[in-house]
Amino acid sequence: MDHGTASMNACKVDMLWNWNVKDTCFLASGWHITSNGMMAASCIGVALLVVLLEALRVMGKKYDGMILAQMRQRGNAVLVASAQLYDEDIANGRGARQSFRPAPIIPSSRSTIVIRGSPVQQAIRAVIYAVVCGVAYIIMLLAMSFNGAIILSIVAGAGLGKFLTDWLSLTIELRGDGNKEQVEGIEDLTVCCR
Repeated sequence: MDHGTASMNACKVDMLWNWNVKDTCFLASGWHITSNGMMAASCIGVALLVVLLEALRVMGKKYDGMILAQMRQRGNAVLVASAQLYDEDIANGRGARQSFRPAPIIPSSRSTIVIRGSPVQQAIRAVIYAVVCGVAYIIMLLAMSFNGAIILSIVAGAGLGKFLTDWLSLTIELRGDGNKEQVEGIEDLTVCCR
């Protein structure tokens, strides 16, 4: 039995900033770096993992936006239908309260409509969120290796991911009323908290 070879192939784990390459392990002993090429491949893989994280975040935001657009359409349809019911009741000489139909929502009164996504939509949102959290925690554990090359790869991947997946854009709808044109669609440009 040769005990010397076992210690030579052991993983180095540092809790201080380091630039170790040979015999460095990340996350598990199976991810054992034995050459500069393996370290370069690991850095590229980590950067791509962070790009994937940014893409998943953007996908989650876009999916939420799609669901909100569908909810707005349903809300507008409810308001239009309610206003039509109210107009029909008034035209037929009945007050809105005398009808056997539910009282319509009168646009001038203060009413609240709550529209929620379907269970399938909520499940998809939850899965996207869980995957984003899982990938983010793996990246955090990689950063806790305190290896300079891995940390630089994480930062580079974050920048590349933002550049590739999160182009800021604004859609402006122009509506012409004779000589008067109106810009619609400009809202608060705050990226946070939507």
